[in-house]
Amino acid sequence: MLFAFPGSPMVYYGDEAGTEGFEDPFNRRTYPWGREDGELLEWYTALGKARRALPALRRGELAWTLTRGRVLSFLRTGAEGVYWPPSTPANGRSPLICPGPPGTG
Repeated sequence: MLFAFPGSPMVYYGDEAGTEGFEDPFNRRTYPWGREDGELLEWYTALGKARRALPALRRGELAWTLTRGRVLSFLRTGAEGVYWPPSTPANGRSPLICPGPPGTG
């Protein structure tokens, strides 16, 4: 969802490579050059490419479809189409049922 919100997506240094945070003094270690989580790095790269390829994710209109508790769902609409970024409950344990884009039933 981060790459579909208005504004610039901000990824904390090393998150894209799988660096974990801990408590001081180990709250953030140096970047793991040569030991990055390749799958996670590819995922962040794909998100950036999707944002670049789909103008609605950068400049499109934002319409909230569901905001309840810790659940958030929205549409981004641009000249090239409507996009509904995937969302899941914060704990990932319960199903998430959101209304789809208008006209989808």
